[in-house]
Amino acid sequence: MTRRAVQPLPPLHRLLGVVTALVIGCTGCAGTPGGTPLGGRGATLQETAPPLAVQQVRERLAVHDPVVRITAPAPDAVLAEGPWTLDLQVQDWPIGDAGPLGPGPHVVVQIDDEAPRRITAVEEGQASLTLDPLSPGSHRITAYAARPWGEAVKSPQASSRLIVHRLAPLPGSQPAPGSAWMVPVSPDQREATGPIGTREPVLVDWLLWDAPLQHLSPGDDQWRLRITLNGDSVLVDRQTPLWLEGFRPGDNVLMLELLAATGEPLNPPFNAVVRGVRVDPRASGGPWLNGPLSERDLALVLGLPTDAGLESADPEASEEAVAPVGRETKPEPEPEPSVTDDDAAPAEPALSKAGDEVADPGIEADPGVETKPATEPAAPEAMVPEADPAEAGDSGTEAETDRQEPSAGTSPTELSPSNAEEEEPGEAPSPPLTAADQADAA
Repeated sequence: MTRRAVQPLPPLHRLLGVVTALVIGCTGCAGTPGGTPLGGRGATLQETAPPLAVQQVRERLAVHDPVVRITAPAPDAVLAEGPWTLDLQVQDWPIGDAGPLGPGPHVVVQIDDEAPRRITAVEEGQASLTLDPLSPGSHRITAYAARPWGEAVKSPQASSRLIVHRLAPLPGSQPAPGSAWMVPVSPDQREATGPIGTREPVLVDWLLWDAPLQHLSPGDDQWRLRITLNGDSVLVDRQTPLWLEGFRPGDNVLMLELLAATGEPLNPPFNAVVRGVRVDPRASGGPWLNGPLSERDLALVLGLPTDAGLESADPEASEEAVAPVGRETKPEPEPEPSVTDDDAAPAEPALSKAGDEVADPGIEADPGVETKPATEPAAPEAMVPEADPAEAGDSGTEAETDRQEPSAGTSPTELSPSNAEEEEPGEAPSPPLTAADQADAA
């Protein structure tokens, strides 16, 4: 493949706000002060505003100034064979796991150009990872604070990096001390994130250390980052994350290259990377690509207690929900005390022996039993002191029948086991029952 020579690039202006179109084509980028086209014919690449959920969480996290340090191993350490341990110190960053929303604010560890390792839990600001043995030679270790959607925090203390060796250093295999060092952050589909939807903007983000200073005076540009998507390129001169649209369905090729002011690669080959981005029209948007998060989801992402917020918002609703349930379920537990009374009262077995006919299934199913549960507990107290089992059976039977047949029109002495069934559906309560009811109530 023949590579076209790149002419020195003119100075670039600062990328504008959250909605800036970076239209790449033969006519150039008249309305895109964020970059200059180097190629592309007829295709478009646009920068769009960050999703609403991203803006929402970013604003809440702005109060934090994370600090991430690699405390072990030491820079240029020579590691022995076997697994090794990476120790981190993390401050002022609410690390956590947001469950169905994915990681909350977290820390990313990256070795060379391997897939990122995301840390979502620390103990007292400390994290320790046991990692697989490294291959012989030199390796780059990077750790940085990341927002929930994977964007790296760009403040000076939010990242740390070093070079370690396995067995012995390998000269020329890593950037020279003090030279520019770029680490691509996003996109990275080597994790189990699945394809991106057609309408989803894609976050393009990177970290850059020890790049030449620029923008101190007009015309002092020292470096550019060239972003190429499927052959269409754009240049940016600031370390600003981009949300880009214009990815086509299927496989897309994304290339990031750090260039000097002359347009030549800066400190190659360490500062160039190619990533594949697969877009599936059937894929649904992730949680960060929809509308604003609910208060509960926002608390979950930020590591705040969600139960406390729900309890403070729901007490009235919970009382309203519990009150009717309590009234409806009141009659249901009442048969249980009657069963308990049967088990607890010593005279109840005497009733079943003295008059087997009284234990009529129809009487047990009488709805009247459910309507007078309050008088049930008083009955065993009157029946316990009775000495004569026969009299206890008779009087107990009459009392039990009186309680179970409140709708009968006759007095308790006139009822018998046979006519009790006949008068169950009987007439309306007669006036004499009023006195009986008063006696029961007393």
